[in-house]
Amino acid sequence: MNVQVEENSTAPTRVIGVVRGSEKPSIFVPENDPSTGQWFYVDVPMIARACGVPDNTLYIEDINEDVSASNPYPIPKDVNTLIRHSVMPQDHLNYTFTWYSSRLL
Repeated sequence: MNVQVEENSTAPTRVIGVVRGSEKPSIFVPENDPSTGQWFYVDVPMIARACGVPDNTLYIEDINEDVSASNPYPIPKDVNTLIRHSVMPQDHLNYTFTWYSSRLL
């Protein structure tokens, strides 16, 4: 019996980022539209299906340490910003409270 072993021809890639889970959007967040590539919140299985990969694929948001004039995107973020990210960033929530409380005065 002749057995052939295939070797992986791709070199390992180092990715530095944060593993994201799916988010629960608020009523103010529009629905994702995979057909047009518009994503308003993270829905890992939906994104995976749109990309043609298994639903249980990890979603990793890259920190992008290799920024240059020829490679400006994604805009780099530090790890703490990535960890605290949500559908409604804290700044927006603070703005909402400030606006409504000032209207009561």
